[in-house]
Amino acid sequence: DYTLTPDTAVDSAGPMDVTVQWTEGNLEATVTLNVVGEIEITREMVEAGVTDAEIGKVVDIKSGEVTIPEYIIWKGNKYQVVGIGDFAYGSQTSVNVNQEITGIHFPDSVQRIGNNAFSWCKNLTGPLELPAGLTEIGESAFSSCSGLTGALKIPEGVISIGEYAFANCTG
Repeated sequence: DYTLTPDTAVDSAGPMDVTVQWTEGNLEATVTLNVVGEIEITREMVEAGVTDAEIGKVVDIKSGEVTIPEYIIWKGNKYQVVGIGDFAYGSQTSVNVNQEITGIHFPDSVQRIGNNAFSWCKNLTGPLELPAGLTEIGESAFSSCSGLTGALKIPEGVISIGEYAFANCTG
């Protein structure tokens, strides 16, 4: 038998001290665990780049064929990427849009693609492969991405597709 103090994890990412007490032998030890939080990719992250936690290096997620890492380090803490935030790459109009991205590859941990996440990204070309863990596609998420081509396969777990999610995707 043993007791953990605290008995629940913190809500935020970062270090957390846990004390383990063993009732037999009256032993006690404190260990520091690194709590991994969950995060969505934001416009700020796209502009700055993020550190891929697997390789420990900053990766460009702004231009070319972009691969979003499953785990990133952002502002000193480790996170699992669970979404692409509202307006991360796109815009409501053709102004302030990331035109440098030509392809996007998501980790299966992505559950949400936000409103206008990629809207008006006309240089985003080729097929669009959505992640297996996806449950929500926001409003206008890929609207006016006219360079997308090929079959679009919506994963089985998707329960919500926002209005105009694929509007004007003429390719």
